[in-house]
Amino acid sequence: LLSAEIEVIEAPLDDFWMRDIGPTFVVDDETGALGGVDWIFNAWGDQGGSFENDARIATTVLEAAGVPRIPSLLVNEGGAIHVDGEGTVMVTETVQLDPGRNRYATKERVEAELARTIGSTHAIWLPRGLTRDYEPLGTRGHVDMVAAFASPGTVLLHEQPAAGHPDHAVMTELRALLEQQVDAVGRPL
Repeated sequence: LLSAEIEVIEAPLDDFWMRDIGPTFVVDDETGALGGVDWIFNAWGDQGGSFENDARIATTVLEAAGVPRIPSLLVNEGGAIHVDGEGTVMVTETVQLDPGRNRYATKERVEAELARTIGSTHAIWLPRGLTRDYEPLGTRGHVDMVAAFASPGTVLLHEQPAAGHPDHAVMTELRALLEQQVDAVGRPL
């Protein structure tokens, strides 16, 4: 039986979604070194409120863990990206190209920053997320609510079978798009 010490670190927060406000941990393929990407956090596209503590939490976590900080100029949250561990990243246009987040971004600029920070080599762009995610205080389309890699080449996709539900059409569109995609090594999904 392994024994591990757990250290509790207290830090002020404004919210509680650590997946979105915390760092994204990465490993250098060549050296095995651990790093942490510190995205810019602005409350899911500057939706108001006070989130100054949340914007600092990634640095706090990385300093406490003794992990080098990889700063990013991309406004992003952890739920806005999903990776397969082999170079493929899934994102949505409505988050990464959101004028409240990345006003001057293009797909090419976002892809270049994701390559620099998390090592992705291939991006799959979904046009949007779930309908209710665009209501006030929603994320405006986080990918983690609609699709996730179960393993390289395998995607789990949200399903809405009720034809009268607004997400039925969304999921039909996303499924059709994903059926035409390949991952970073060329495998169909």
